[in-house]
Amino acid sequence: MTAHAAHNQPANAPGSPVAHDASSPTTVPVAAPAAENSASHSVPQEYAFLDFRTKLLPHLLANLPSPDVLASIISGAKGNAKKAGGDGSSAAHKASQDDADKDKEEKDLAAAAIAMAALNPTDSQWYMLNQLRIHAGLPERSAAGIDKLIHYYAHLTYLDEKFPFETGKIEIEFTWYEAFDHNKLVIGNCIQYEKASTLFNLAAIYSQLGAKHRMWTADGKKTAAAYFQKAAGVLVHIRDTLTQRFKVKVDKCSDMSEETLTGAATLMLAQAAECFYEKANDEKSSSPVTALVAVYSADLYDVAYRSFKTGSTLIRHRVPRTWSSTVKAKALLFSAIAHFHTGPVTSSERVVGERIARLSVAQELVGEAYRHAQDVGGILREITKGYVDVIENACMMVEAANHNQLHETPYDLRLLSPLKRPPQALVHPSPVHEAIPNPGKYKDPFHPLLAPNHREDVRHVMEESRRVAHAGQTKLHACVKSIDEFTKKHGLSLPHPVGVAIPNPGLSAQNPDDLRAHAQQFLKRLHDLQGEEASFSSSDMLANFTGLLDLIGLSLQESTYLLEHIDLSRVPSDPNVMNVITAMRSVVSQHESEFRHARGKLNELKHLHDTEVKEFSSTKWTDDKLAALIPVLSASYTADEHRSHKLKAQYETAKAKRDVDLARVDEIRRTCQLKI
Repeated sequence: MTAHAAHNQPANAPGSPVAHDASSPTTVPVAAPAAENSASHSVPQEYAFLDFRTKLLPHLLANLPSPDVLASIISGAKGNAKKAGGDGSSAAHKASQDDADKDKEEKDLAAAAIAMAALNPTDSQWYMLNQLRIHAGLPERSAAGIDKLIHYYAHLTYLDEKFPFETGKIEIEFTWYEAFDHNKLVIGNCIQYEKASTLFNLAAIYSQLGAKHRMWTADGKKTAAAYFQKAAGVLVHIRDTLTQRFKVKVDKCSDMSEETLTGAATLMLAQAAECFYEKANDEKSSSPVTALVAVYSADLYDVAYRSFKTGSTLIRHRVPRTWSSTVKAKALLFSAIAHFHTGPVTSSERVVGERIARLSVAQELVGEAYRHAQDVGGILREITKGYVDVIENACMMVEAANHNQLHETPYDLRLLSPLKRPPQALVHPSPVHEAIPNPGKYKDPFHPLLAPNHREDVRHVMEESRRVAHAGQTKLHACVKSIDEFTKKHGLSLPHPVGVAIPNPGLSAQNPDDLRAHAQQFLKRLHDLQGEEASFSSSDMLANFTGLLDLIGLSLQESTYLLEHIDLSRVPSDPNVMNVITAMRSVVSQHESEFRHARGKLNELKHLHDTEVKEFSSTKWTDDKLAALIPVLSASYTADEHRSHKLKAQYETAKAKRDVDLARVDEIRRTCQLKI
C-alpha cells in the first residue's frame, strides 16, 4: 500500500486466507516517484532522482553569514579577549602586533571557512539523502527496506523543521505517480505530501510482509496480523496528521484522500482479524467463538468496501475492481460463516426451524459471495465454492430431516436474532511509536541550523546576553582594578595558585608530661610483646601448624586406603557392614574437604606473615630507635623544647594559610580577566 505505483510493480492480485487454505491477502501496491522534469504521464523507465543539494544549498547559504562576517566575529572575539588581558602592554609589543595583523586576518578567514564547512552537510550526507529518496520509490520488501524508509522519513522531518517549505520559497518539486492509477502524476513542493507518500510505501511494505508470511503456522499468523496492524497504524497516522497540511490538491478518488486511507486502513485490520479467524479455525474453537471472529472480520471488510465505493463513479474508482470484488466477497463470505456457526436461541420446539432459517440466510450470502469471487478467480473462488457446497449440503440435510421426521413449521427469517458481536475490538491500528519506530535515532545532517520559528527567539536571547555580558564586564574590570590597587598598596606579589596543605600540629599540641606517660605505656607494652615473641615466635607457631596438618593429611590418606581395600567377600550378605563402610567413607570425605580448607587458610597466613608481619617484627624495635623517632622518649627532652616546637608549628600554619589566601586572590583576579 503506498501513494504511488512502481514502474515494474504490477498491482498485487489480492487473495485471502479463508478456512483451511491460505493465500496472499490483499496488499496495496508500492508507489514510485516520477523522474524529475518528466513530461510523460507514463511510468518512468528510471528510478526517481532528486538532487537535494542543488535545490537546498542556495537557501542554506543565503541564511548563513559570509566568511568575511564570520572572520570579523572571530577577530572581534580575540580583540575583546586581549583587551581584557590588561593595559600593561609596551610600545614594542604594540609595534610587533601591528606587524602581525596580516597573518591574523588570514588565520581568521581560515577559521571562518572551517566554521562554514561545519554548518553544511558533507557530500556523503547529501548523497545519502538522494539515495534514500530513490529507495523510497521502490523499497526493498524486507526489514532493511523498512529501516531505510523510516530513515528517509526522519530526514524529511528534519528538512521540514529547518527549511521554509510552507512559504513556497524553496524551489523544489516532489513528483509521484498514484498507487492505484499509474497514469496520474502528482507534482508539487509540498513536503507533507512527500512524507505521506513515504509512509504510504512503508504501510505497503508492512502489508506485503504480512501477506507473504507463513500463514500455516500459529506464529506465522500472529506475525502477519502484527504487520497488518502496523500498516493500519501508518495509514491512520497519514490520514489524521499529514493530509490536513497538504498544499497539493487531492481529489476524492486519490489514494491520499481520507476515504481511501480509511478504507485501506480498515482493510488491513480486516486481514489482521482474518488471521485470528484462521487461528481459531486451526485450534478447533467452539462455534460461538468462531462466529464472533467471523462476524468481526465481515464487519471490517464491509466498512472497507463502503469506504472504497464512497465517491466512486462508473469511470473513476478508488481501487482496482478486483480489490472491490475481493473485499465484497470476503464480507459476504464471513457473514455466511458467522450465520453457519450461530446456534439457535429460541425454544426447543422451534430449534430445527430456526436452524433452517439461519442456514438459508448463510446459503444466500455465500451464493452472492461466490458471484463476486468469480470476478477475482484464483484460490478465493475455490474456497468460496467449497463453502457454498458445505452450506448447501447442511441446509439440505436439515430440511430433509425436518420433512421426514420433525415436521416443524418454517421459521420467519425476520424473527432471527442479530448476530452477536465481540464486546471489544479484536485488532487495533498499531500506535505511531510501534509502526514508525524511533525515527529520532538517525542523525540530523542539518543540526547546526536553527528552525525558522526559533530565529526570532534566538535573536532576543543574543541581545539580552550581550547586555548582561557588557554589564558584567564593567563590574569585573572594577574587581580587577581593586585587587591590583590593594596588592600594590601592601607590597604583595600574587603567586600562582598551588595546593598548599596546612600541616597538622599533631603531638606537639599536647602537654610534655602526658606525652611521657603515654610513651612509657607504649614502651612497656612493646617490651611485653618482644618477650612473648622471643619465647614462642609466630614463625614457630606456623611451623607447628604445618606439621600438624601434615600428620592429619597422612591419617586421611591411610583411612582412605583402608576403606578402599576392605575384603567384602568375608561378609557378602551382611547389610549392616556395608552401611557402616559407606558411612565411614562419607565421614572421611567430609574430613578431606575440611582438611583442604584448613590447608588453604594456613597458606594465606603464611603469605600474610611473610609480606606484612615478618619485616616489621617487634624484636627489631629498640629504645634508641624509638627515641630517635619520638623526641619525647628522649631523656633530654625539656618543656622549653616542647614550647619551641609548638610555636614553630603555629608559625608554619599561619604562613601556609597566608599562602593559600594569596593564591585565592590571584585565582579570583585571573578568573575576572578570563570572564572579561
